[in-house]
Amino acid sequence: MTKITCDMCMDLLPLVRDGIASADSEAAVRQHMERCPTCKAALEGELPQTPDSRRVYQKLVKHIRLMALLILLFGLCFGLSLSGDGDLFYNVWLMPLLGAIGYGIFRWKALWTVPLLVTLVHFAMNALGLIWEGEFLPWNAQLLWSFYYSLFAVVGTAIAGLIHFALRKEH
Repeated sequence: MTKITCDMCMDLLPLVRDGIASADSEAAVRQHMERCPTCKAALEGELPQTPDSRRVYQKLVKHIRLMALLILLFGLCFGLSLSGDGDLFYNVWLMPLLGAIGYGIFRWKALWTVPLLVTLVHFAMNALGLIWEGEFLPWNAQLLWSFYYSLFAVVGTAIAGLIHFALRKEH
């Protein structure tokens, strides 16, 4: 009979408990349990067999939100870089999409955080344009364009929030 490690035993344990493991696997697990009280206790249900799923879920959500925030910032930079070109009107669909991504990250706080990010990124890009001798907008024109972009982003946030509200599960 092949000796197995505790990790292998824990992997096979659900199959043995459900009665669907092969005869060889079940025999290997039973033999391992004769010399390992920890695995025997796990079979009897005294020990948890899965990692803390809530902790794993929270870690996954944190990583997804971080990636979404990076996508949001990149999208803002990309959309605002279109301001000086004839591609300006792509922002009509890009900014609402970024507002929806913002809703996914911040929920209803996105109604003020995304416009704030739009304005801050717009001013930062304008300052970089001044430094690198690129396109530069006067501050009043910049505030006006930031307002328009923010308005589109708020529309996207509201649409995403209303869709989320309509599709949520009743408890």
